[in-house]
Amino acid sequence: MKKAVIIVSLLLALGFSAHAQITAISGELRYEHEYQDLLYNSQLATILRSNPVMGLGVGGFFLSPVIGDFDIHTALNLSYGDSHIGSLIQSNQQSYWNAYNANFNFFRYSPIRLQLNARDDLVESKSNYGDLPGFVGQNRVQEQRAGLGIEKIDFLPSLTINYMQNRSWAVLGLPQEQTNHQLSFAVASTSGQSSSMNLSGSFSNSHERYTGFDDNTANVVFTGIKDLSPLHRLN
Repeated sequence: MKKAVIIVSLLLALGFSAHAQITAISGELRYEHEYQDLLYNSQLATILRSNPVMGLGVGGFFLSPVIGDFDIHTALNLSYGDSHIGSLIQSNQQSYWNAYNANFNFFRYSPIRLQLNARDDLVESKSNYGDLPGFVGQNRVQEQRAGLGIEKIDFLPSLTINYMQNRSWAVLGLPQEQTNHQLSFAVASTSGQSSSMNLSGSFSNSHERYTGFDDNTANVVFTGIKDLSPLHRLN
């Protein structure tokens, strides 16, 4: 909770110092509590669950909404559960912390647009059953995305390019680390109402560090239409 507040405070300070204007501040604070009891084989069983949730976010623009806008969020979701059946006690805890989810859009209303996105998530799980050794796991995910769009320029076809890189790894628990990269594009061109062309494709790579698993995928699709006459078309 403290880390989330610190991050949002730093982002607010950075926004003001970088000539950005904050136009919206949003937040959520919610707590859910549930209690159940029942008889199981003549024994009283109780189930207790609680779920506190917190979220903070800011939005605004750089210099002008025409130049660029942004929204940045952070969220913390905690889940606790305890089950009692006779002398047996089972407990589960899980926390999901979206440290930041930042989205930036530049020149949204111009023929050339740029989008940037970055997020950082941390998921932690703990479980205990009676006197047995408990399980503790902690996974982290970082992802960055970039997108470029070009349209409504007479001498250029419509073009979109997107790139994504993702890395997930175990901070605690069984060792694992996976990285993913993906590049995709789409090009579209028309000549009046008689012909059109579309070219799209994607290239992706997935790699797991400890198992050595590596996968590469490529996909390219081309379609074209040409009207030769009112009764004939080449597709």
